[in-house]
Formats: sequence, structure tokens, C-alpha cells
Amino acid sequence: MMKFKKKALAGLIVGSLGFSANAQAAWYDDAWDWIKDNIAEPVVDAGKVTLDWLDAKVIEPIAGLASDVDGYISILEATMSDHGYIDAYGLDYSPATNYAESSGSLDVITFNIKGFPEALSGISNSQARELSTIIESWGADIVGIQENWVRTDALTDNLTTATYPYRSDYWAGTPTTFGDGLLTLSPYPFSQNKVQYHEWNKCHGTLLEYLTGDVNSPDCATEKGFTITEVEIAKDFIVHFYNLHGNTGGNEANNKSDLDQVAEMIHTYSAGSPVIIVGDFNIYFARRDKNPHQYQQMIDFKIKTGITFTCEQPQADGTIKGCGRIDYIGYRGNPKYRFSHIPLEDNRLDHNNISDHPPRLGKLEWVNTYADQAVVDYPKISQNIALVSDSGKYLVAEGNGGGTVNADRNSQGSWESFKLNLEQAKYFAGCIQSGDLVSISTNAGYYFSAQSNGDLDADRTDLGSWEQFTLINHDDNSGCLENNDKVSFRSAHGKYLVGENDGDAHANRSDIGPWEIFTVKL
Repeated sequence: MMKFKKKALAGLIVGSLGFSANAQAAWYDDAWDWIKDNIAEPVVDAGKVTLDWLDAKVIEPIAGLASDVDGYISILEATMSDHGYIDAYGLDYSPATNYAESSGSLDVITFNIKGFPEALSGISNSQARELSTIIESWGADIVGIQENWVRTDALTDNLTTATYPYRSDYWAGTPTTFGDGLLTLSPYPFSQNKVQYHEWNKCHGTLLEYLTGDVNSPDCATEKGFTITEVEIAKDFIVHFYNLHGNTGGNEANNKSDLDQVAEMIHTYSAGSPVIIVGDFNIYFARRDKNPHQYQQMIDFKIKTGITFTCEQPQADGTIKGCGRIDYIGYRGNPKYRFSHIPLEDNRLDHNNISDHPPRLGKLEWVNTYADQAVVDYPKISQNIALVSDSGKYLVAEGNGGGTVNADRNSQGSWESFKLNLEQAKYFAGCIQSGDLVSISTNAGYYFSAQSNGDLDADRTDLGSWEQFTLINHDDNSGCLENNDKVSFRSAHGKYLVGENDGDAHANRSDIGPWEIFTVKL
């Protein structure tokens, strides 16, 4: 009877393992119906899932991995124990109050900890606690961790809030997926409300395929991807920190999709901002006979983003050496903050060989090119504008303010005319630029306001955080705003303004696409 129960439970597990993470998310939303239709009835009827099939296709193929089915089931128990967003036990957000110095340095570390369940050859809780002590001893400025699948509690046990007060929440996935495995640590403040979580558009390999030896990694049983954290080195120096874990297997289409997805976010969301990117790219940035496409894909990524990797050793023939690995640290400055790095002969850090990836250190240096400019209260700057959506319709504040905002007008009138007001300059240049904090007001004096439920209204007479937006200029990330520039607006909730195709307007998008880009008419 016990063996039957184990096989029935394995049947439930098998039904979920054959799906990708996106499919599992749908299953999670309607779990009871799924279990009834796909597990209970088939097992009772001995239809789709028979005991013989389970013996042949599930239990026996993993005999070398786990001593019995209990070991197999323990894999899923690990995923079921935690799901959703998991607290990493940091402090509440308190924004930076100091202005940036004239120069400084940042010790940045990337570390894939191999935090799978032990039945998948991952580290144990005791090993994770040992790594916690090691990470605490580093006292780094920013740490990006990958493969923190099921070890968050143990990994944070020995971290102090004096060393790493700010820690991103970990996305643990659904009850049958592992989550993204990504964790960011820093002594510098960042708001959890602004942390973005992006799953890759492509993946390859379910957990069942991995266990039966058909693939070398169960990427589709995870929500692998990347996070973006806005780390406040100072109140006027905010770094967009990208932490990623790429698809495995060397698939050319998957590699390209991963890099293109990140490059698009750097080009749009991080336009005009300093960027640091770390992670297990699972791409070899070296000329190799195996997977020769990967070197060129990394070169293309550098061209698209302006990223420099700390491992780079440029050669006389124009090629790059020194990056024959898959764990990287890269950076890109902006007109105000110029970045460079100190070359290290060996950037690996000791970790008692607990993981199969050594932690990598990048020593970055930065210079504030505006340091000699005194901090002053700059004059109020406003520009008269109209905003045209991707469908060619003008944004309109109904009633000239006091109500909702739509995107359904064919021409510009007084209700479609606004003031774009500079509220806080990223660095003051006498005009409105990409990265500035702005407000939008109607001729009747009402401010646009992004509601927490995603609505966009023009009914506020007082200015607060919901009435301010970060301007992203897709045509010029460092110059003054000009007529016909393509722009996006990010709310205090981290959502983008959107002109819907049906004429509605909202502030509820997590990513920038055509509908989240507006043409400025001055």
C-alpha cells in the first residue's frame, strides 16, 4: 500500500514536471481542477498513468540519482515548501541622503552557489550556512547570487544587517517550479518595490527530461531570467544592477534570446543610467570550436549595450581574450559617472570548493565628472507638450483635469496640452533630460497620477510620489528633450504609462513595448 501511495504521488509530480514554468503557473492558478482531471481520475482508472508506466518511466530512470522514490519526491518537496516571493531578512528601505563624492570604488561579486536540492547534486543547508559566513566576510558593495533555488534561509543565516542590510526578495516560483534563484545583497539602499523580475522568453528542458537524461539542465522547471535593482550609491548616483542566470545547453536561439532581452531593457529601462551587470551567462565569451556563435553573440551584446566586461583583454587584431568562462561582471557609465576596472590576474575568491562555480570579483572605479559643480537649487523648468501614442492618438485629460486620462484623440486641443515639469534632475543641465524625475500637469492645474491599481488619472492638485515619473528618452539618453523624441514614463510603482489600442490609458505595464512609447510634441 505504501508503494502504491508513493507511485500515486509520483504520478501527481510527473503531471507537473512535463510542463514549462509558464504552463505550471497556469496549473497553479487552478490546482484543484488540474489534480482532479489529470491525477485522481487517471490513477484510479489506471488509464493515462499506470503503475507499470511509472515504474518504467519515472522511478527506475532516476534510481542512480536517488536511492528510492523518497529521494525523488524530496526534490518536489523542496519546491513546494516555498513559493511566491520569499523575504531575505534585510532591513526596510531608507533612501540615500548623501551626494556622491568626486570618485570612489565598488567591489562587485557574482556567485552561482549551486543551490539545488541535494537529490539534484545541490549543496546542503550546512554548506549554504558555510557560504553565508564566507559571503559575510567579503563585505562587498554589491553581490549578485545565482542558483539560490531552495537555500535562502540557510544562505542568509550568517549574514548581518550591518554588512548587507539590503537584500532583494527571492522569487521562489510556484509549488512545482524552483523560481529564478536570484538574490542581490548590498550595504547600499535599494527599494524592493522597484526591483524587477524578468523570466526568459525561451527555455529548454523540464525536470522530468533532466532526471531521465534527455537534457542537461531543467531550465523550464525554473523561472530563470534576470532582476534589475536600483542601488543608491548616493542620492544622485543610482546604479541599475542586473543579476542574471542564462539558459544552459549552448542553444544558439536561446542564447541570442537571453542577450537580446537584457539588451532591450538596458536600452529602454536603463537609458541614461549607470549599469552594472553580473551573472552566470552560460555563454563562453571566447573563440572556441564548440559553440562558436557564443563569442559573436557576446560581441553583439557589447555593441548594443556599451557594456565592458572586467575579464576583457583586447588584442591587437581586434579580438578579445581573457573571458573563457561563463560567469561575468560588466559595467557601463554615463556622462556624469565614468567607470573603469582594475584588471585582476585571478578574480576567483575562495569558497572551500562548495559550489561548482567559483565566486568572481570585479573591482570597479568611478569618477564623478560633475563633482566640481556645486549643488544648487536649480530654477523651475517646464515645457509645453502633447503626447502621441503608438496608435497616433493624443493623450487627453478629460475635462481638462479632474478625471481620467485617455489616449483616443485625433488632434491637439487644450485638453490634450500639458506642462512637463522638472521635479528632480538626474544631473542639472538647464533642460529636461532622460532620467529626470518629472510631473505632467494640465492647463487647469491637475497633475497626472499613477494609481497603485494601474489606473492613470489627472485629478490631483498636490504633488506626491504618485504624481512623479522617471522620463526615459529613447532617442537621446543624455541631451535635452526635443520635438518628436520618443519617450516613456515610469511611475513610482515601477510601472510604465501605456496608450492602449482601444483608446484607454493606464500606468500598469512592467516592460516597455510600442504602446509604452510616446512621441513628444513641443
